[in-house]
Amino acid sequence: MATDPTPAQLDAIPALPDAPPGLVTGYGPGGDVDAAFDAAAALAADTHGSTGAHPSLAGCDPSAIRPVDTTPAPAPAVALAVAAAAADLEPGVVHAWPVCAPAAYTRRRVRITLTDPALPAVTPGRVTRLDDTWASAIRAALDADGAPLVDGEIVESVDVVRHRARYKPVVTVNRGKSASGFAVLDPATSTLVATGFRTAGDARRAAVALAKAGPVTTAGPDPDVAALHVVKVTGREDDLPLIRVDRTRVKATTVLKVTIAAPKQTARGLRTTGWVFAHTPAAADDLDDATQEPHPTA
Repeated sequence: MATDPTPAQLDAIPALPDAPPGLVTGYGPGGDVDAAFDAAAALAADTHGSTGAHPSLAGCDPSAIRPVDTTPAPAPAVALAVAAAAADLEPGVVHAWPVCAPAAYTRRRVRITLTDPALPAVTPGRVTRLDDTWASAIRAALDADGAPLVDGEIVESVDVVRHRARYKPVVTVNRGKSASGFAVLDPATSTLVATGFRTAGDARRAAVALAKAGPVTTAGPDPDVAALHVVKVTGREDDLPLIRVDRTRVKATTVLKVTIAAPKQTARGLRTTGWVFAHTPAAADDLDDATQEPHPTA
């Protein structure tokens, strides 16, 4: 089954300019507006949670959906329509625009290699969202490889095949007067589980309290024996470390598999692929004065 390229098209649209406070938008796939809203709200809940601390479609009332227009339009045109109507949206109403796309797409897949050490580190797998830095680097690599995007084509998906980086350590030794304290060390994980004690006795008492309060990790073959060490920690005054080590990336190689989609001219024409939703709070009183976002209890 062909995948839906509309999310990639919408991601390519810049953020809405001069958006009203509390405006949230989202996209749900499918021709049924209610099912599309459920999918968009579920994605918003996964991304932002559903407590109301961050404005999203997850906190919107599904009974307040109102289609703005029943004539589907391509995703970029819908995004521009949302931008034009944002300031005049009726508060408390979930406005919905149907999105259409060609009934069929042709696809080509290109394997590219990026070597810019300034690009953020990534892990193998599907890239869910491309920021401007990555999008620009991919377009430049496609141009350099002789496979540029042509009119009508979009980057539908990007998969990281491999990412390798080499770093150069930059060591800074802080000068100044030394200051020592004591800490409790878990030797099984080589982590400090409690720090900031003035004496070794304070640290020992804290270690006993940790063992009484709950399970601690163990060292050795006996799972009933917890091993905690008291260690002396030396730093500089003002809580500065003795040595600071920064890493500078000097080389990076990222291999990507890029899927590019283009509309296919068929007799079936266009089909409704999903809905774009926009919502603003019901009243200005529901917004936090400092952040202009809905209150957590809204």
